Amino acid sequence: MHARAPVAGGRFPRYLKKGAVVSVLLLVLLLRSKVLRSKEAYGLETQKAFSHLFLSPGAIEDPQGKLGQRKLFHVPAKHLYLPAFFNLVDLEPSSLDHEDDDINCTLTSTTPKFHICVYPNEEDIYISAALTSQGVWEPYITRVLQLALTRFPEAVVIDVGANIGYYTLLTAAMGHQVVAVEPSQDNVRRLRRGAQLNGAIDKVYVLQNALSRTHRNVSLVQNASNKGGIKVVEDRGRDHTVQTVVLDDLLHLIHTNTAIIKIDIEGYECQGMAGSAKLLRSVYVPYILMEWQQMYKHRHVRSTACPTKIMQQMTDYLVRLGYHAHEVRTGMALNPYRSTSAWQIGDVYWRHDQQPPLIPPL
Repeated sequence: MHARAPVAGGRFPRYLKKGAVVSVLLLVLLLRSKVLRSKEAYGLETQKAFSHLFLSPGAIEDPQGKLGQRKLFHVPAKHLYLPAFFNLVDLEPSSLDHEDDDINCTLTSTTPKFHICVYPNEEDIYISAALTSQGVWEPYITRVLQLALTRFPEAVVIDVGANIGYYTLLTAAMGHQVVAVEPSQDNVRRLRRGAQLNGAIDKVYVLQNALSRTHRNVSLVQNASNKGGIKVVEDRGRDHTVQTVVLDDLLHLIHTNTAIIKIDIEGYECQGMAGSAKLLRSVYVPYILMEWQQMYKHRHVRSTACPTKIMQQMTDYLVRLGYHAHEVRTGMALNPYRSTSAWQIGDVYWRHDQQPPLIPPL
C-alpha cells in the first residue's frame, strides 16, 4: 500500500488538520486546568495566611492527656476533672480568709444592687473610684449588657478581663451563670470576696488565667494607679507570670446553648478572639461586648498585640460569622471596612444577624 501523497499546494489532508486542532484544544484545556488549580491553591493558601490567627488551636483537650485539676467544693461533680492548666479559684470560705480582712467593699447603685470589693481610690482611680463615689461603672456598657441578658435569661456570661468582678457579680445578681477570666491575684482576691458576700459562689467560676490565642506563659504589667490597666506581654520571667487559656477551653465550663461574651483585656482583644472558633460553633453567642479604644489607640505601635492588619482580620472574621458592629454609647452601626481607620470609639458591641440592635441608634 502506498502512502497518500500531499494534495496540491502543499496542504495536508482534512483529517490531519482536524487532529491537530483537537490536540491544540486538549493542550489548551490541560494548561487551563493547571492554571485554575494553581489559582485555587494560591487562594486557599492566601486565605489560610490571612486568617491563621482566627483558626482555633486543637487544644480543647488537656495537652498532657491527663486531667489534673483538683476537686473544688463549689464546682459540680460534672466538673470534677478539668485541664491542668486551668487555675480555677476555690470560692468557698476558708480559714485563710482573714488575709482578706484589709479589703473594703461597697454596695452598688445598680438594679439589682450587689456588694463589690474595691481598692483605695488612689490605687485605682477609675473602677474603684467610680464605684465608691457613684455606685456604678461604665453605665453605657452596663445598660447594653443588661438588655442583652434580659433577652436571653438562660445565657451564661463569659467575662474576660473580669477585674474586681463588676460585670461578673452584676450578671450573677441577675441570675446568670458566669465564667470569669482574670489573671491578677489582687483582683481575684476581691472578686472572690465579692462572690462570697453576694452568695454567688454557686453561679460563678473564676479562672485565674490570662486569655490568648495559644497556651503558654505570659507576664503581667501592672499599672500603679489603674488596677484595670493590667497588660499581658510575652513571658519575661517575672513574678507576675500566669498561664493562658483560649476561649475554646471555656467549653469545659459551659453547659448551655447560649452565651454572651464581654471582653476587655487592654488592647489584647484580637489575640483573645483568635481562639474562639470551636466556642462560636458550639454555643450560640448573640452578642459580644468588646473594648475597642486600646486596640485602636496602639494599632500602629510596633510592639502592639493587635496591629492594624490583625484588627481587620478579626473584624472580617466576625463579619463572616454574621456579626454586625455597633458603638455602645449611641447604638450607631459601624462600617466594618473602616474598623481600623474610623472607629475612634471606646467600646463596640457585636450582634448576630439573627438579633435586633440592643439600643436604637441616635
